[in-house]
Amino acid sequence: MNALRQKLDPLYKYIPPHLTLVFPFRSTIKTASLKQHIETAVQNIKPFDLTLNGISGWNNEYLFLDVIKGSKEIAMLHDTLYKGLLYEFLNKEILYVPHMTIGRFEDKEKWEEALKDLKNFNHVFTDLVEEIYVEVIDEEQNSTIELAVKL
Repeated sequence: MNALRQKLDPLYKYIPPHLTLVFPFRSTIKTASLKQHIETAVQNIKPFDLTLNGISGWNNEYLFLDVIKGSKEIAMLHDTLYKGLLYEFLNKEILYVPHMTIGRFEDKEKWEEALKDLKNFNHVFTDLVEEIYVEVIDEEQNSTIELAVKL
């Protein structure tokens, strides 16, 4: 996965592999308030298995590693986290599809070429999701973990 991201994702050096549950936003929410919100949101969600396999493209720009097991749980986490404290940051114009971004292109032809090159990519990645991380992304796109909440 990292070899793919290194080749295809301009943010590879700055942000580790992840599944986005809440899209980046700017706010003045205090860490303690955010932690309490997340702990409440996930209190009934248990750790779950995650399997990623297959590549898809989106918006003539992104390459996704698709979630084939755990998608329902990921979508539930997404929906639950956007209730209450984070509701104002929900963009209702974007349909949420659980995935891991592995590539991004500014040039549509390069995006199409990469998607075509990866059509037979069949590596399967598995993991157990036990924790949610909140990261802060600075102006240089560097990612720092601000807090972690166990499921």
